Amino acid sequence: MLLQTHPRCASPFLSPNLPPVRQPPSPADQIEGDITKTRSAYRVLLAEDNDADIMVMEEILGQQNAAFDIVVANDGQQAIQLLRQLDENHQLPGFDIALIDLNLPKRTGHEVLATLRNTTRCRHIPAIIVTSSRAVSDITRARELGATEYFEKLPDLEAYSVLGALVMKTLQREPAAS
Repeated sequence: MLLQTHPRCASPFLSPNLPPVRQPPSPADQIEGDITKTRSAYRVLLAEDNDADIMVMEEILGQQNAAFDIVVANDGQQAIQLLRQLDENHQLPGFDIALIDLNLPKRTGHEVLATLRNTTRCRHIPAIIVTSSRAVSDITRARELGATEYFEKLPDLEAYSVLGALVMKTLQREPAAS
């Protein structure tokens, strides 16, 4: 029998048939663990704090004719730390695209986008703002900071699914001359 800790409580229980409980990897562990993988997928930085939106975006990207390796940063500070780690350690795999919510805890999506555009390794990748904000000031600021696209989160799943096609179209564009 295995001695395990149930994920929702601190007390151990005996389980004859269950494998040990594994904690999901942190975003930094996801990056470091991917060093040994062969590149076969688009790497996505997803800066999003809402679990439901994360699930929807993972589902939408999963429906595309491409593979995606999604690294989730649950707040703006975590996203910024990931971007800085990439500049400090060139052995870590970079990102092909960033999907950034504006309304993140700790640091805003605008701050994440500004940091992305100031990095050595990710400054030229496409960045799609995926937010519920319709504020002209948010749209204007995102454009000034170098957002490639601005996508409004919609309550209608069918309308939200357009994001998948937008991601694919954005990834397939010729890179801008630098």
